[in-house]
Amino acid sequence: SCAALRSRSSMTSVLSSNPSVDGSLKSILGVCVDLVDAEGGTIYLHDPVRRLLEFSYVLPPEMNEHLRGQTFPDTQGITGAAFTSRKSRIDNELASSREHDARYDAVTKRTTRSLITVPLLVGGDDALGVLQVINKRNGGFSESDLKLLEIVASVSAMVIHNSQLAEQAKKAAEHAGDGTGEQVSAVFREILGLAAKGRPKPLAKPADEAPREPREARHGFSERGSVARAVSHLSQ
Repeated sequence: SCAALRSRSSMTSVLSSNPSVDGSLKSILGVCVDLVDAEGGTIYLHDPVRRLLEFSYVLPPEMNEHLRGQTFPDTQGITGAAFTSRKSRIDNELASSREHDARYDAVTKRTTRSLITVPLLVGGDDALGVLQVINKRNGGFSESDLKLLEIVASVSAMVIHNSQLAEQAKKAAEHAGDGTGEQVSAVFREILGLAAKGRPKPLAKPADEAPREPREARHGFSERGSVARAVSHLSQ
């Protein structure tokens, strides 16, 4: 689809640019909303000390002004259920759902008709938060939409985690008072940038070794970010 093709360059840019946490959230959510033709979405980040989920970034932007920074228990509602179970879900019949918390509809003055909710997992079962998109523009969300968002979420969690680590490293160095904070941050971004751009080129092969068919020819997609490859492959 057109949305899937547009997501290729957008997500590759997120992976290679290593923005701040806020920049990561904004870029990732924009890709996800566009990818499944949703009206908006939210990335919730988890506070493990207080056991809360926070509206960390919301689309469309006018909803971000109303909801950003608000928190709720990490077991509450559909979002909490996805977070605690570590399982993604589609909800296309929210009018009859007992789990849906309609209080936020009153705040935003919009009716939530449908949702896809995906936990942001790193290291297997460690959840950073939840990715959620709202209201498919035409009809309800599909299993194909869910699979695409799970692919994006798997790499998005890594991007967010890396951005958080970079900011923590910078703050720690600045707290030390030796003026190395920006240097630490720059080095960290460089390391993550190299990781996002892919593996280094292999060493030259022995002359007697038969040349291998390029990866692009074997699998039908180029050596780019894992999200971009997977989304492109699924959308064909």
